[in-house]
Amino acid sequence: MERPSQRLWASLECLRSFVLGIPPGIVWLLLIWSYYVFNCLYVPNYVISPLIQAVYYSVYHTVLVIFATTFYRACTTPPAGPPPEFGLTDDEIDDLEDDVNPGSIMAKRRLPIRTVAHNDCVRFCFACKALKPDRAHHCSICRRCVLKMDHHCPWVGNCVGWHNYKFFVLFLFWGVIYLGVFMVGVFPVVEAFVSAKHPSRGPYRHGQGPILVSFLLSFSFSLSMSILLVFHLFLIASNRTTLEGFRSVRFVRSGYRDWRHPSLRANFEEVFGPLSYHWLLPTGRGSQGNGWDFRAFPEGISRL
Repeated sequence: MERPSQRLWASLECLRSFVLGIPPGIVWLLLIWSYYVFNCLYVPNYVISPLIQAVYYSVYHTVLVIFATTFYRACTTPPAGPPPEFGLTDDEIDDLEDDVNPGSIMAKRRLPIRTVAHNDCVRFCFACKALKPDRAHHCSICRRCVLKMDHHCPWVGNCVGWHNYKFFVLFLFWGVIYLGVFMVGVFPVVEAFVSAKHPSRGPYRHGQGPILVSFLLSFSFSLSMSILLVFHLFLIASNRTTLEGFRSVRFVRSGYRDWRHPSLRANFEEVFGPLSYHWLLPTGRGSQGNGWDFRAFPEGISRL
């Protein structure tokens, strides 16, 4: 028979899942709202030429499909966790609790770990019962260790890491383009509202209120997403994560500085895969390698 405490815990877990799903749900609702405003209020009432209407519909729906797909993949693609060889046995956990040097465990298994915590000890996670691979961190919201963790994004309801970082960046990129297409399309209504002395009596009056509100929302969201996009492109160019941008990496061997490749293209290929049109599309896996074995580069190496 199920205990009251178990039922309470299950109810709290359901509530937690509901709360975590609110931000992605808001994004989907805003997307549906913008679709209604553009296709049901703006184009039928303010675009007279059938040819121009066809162009508007074609461009809008193409960008919409790509943006919705990138958002869906950013929400549903798991970031990936450490492989089984990084797991700890109960005896090894007991040794770690007794302050036994975890470096001996790492050496015994010959794991490619090149970084240590800021107290010079090998990084490990008691919650996941595993050694932490380089660039991996434990997410308290997802309750798991994430390979090459960047951050937990509430808007996609997912941890952003090695396996789905490409889709998150493309979500920002195509989000900016989608909002730009929307704002450029409805701008004549905004211009008429600003310039007209009596806008409510002018030719642009049907559905004017929802269009103006949608334009202001689109502008604010596009501004914030553009700032985030530029920030993450800078991180990719320097081969760093958001966490590494706020806290420096400490290497086991001296003389190493970071994970940045000498080539700028190589840094982007580590996230997006080999250079091709797939860089801009939510296809494939994106990130190269296995997510836990990274090459470190020494200080003084030339950067291109």
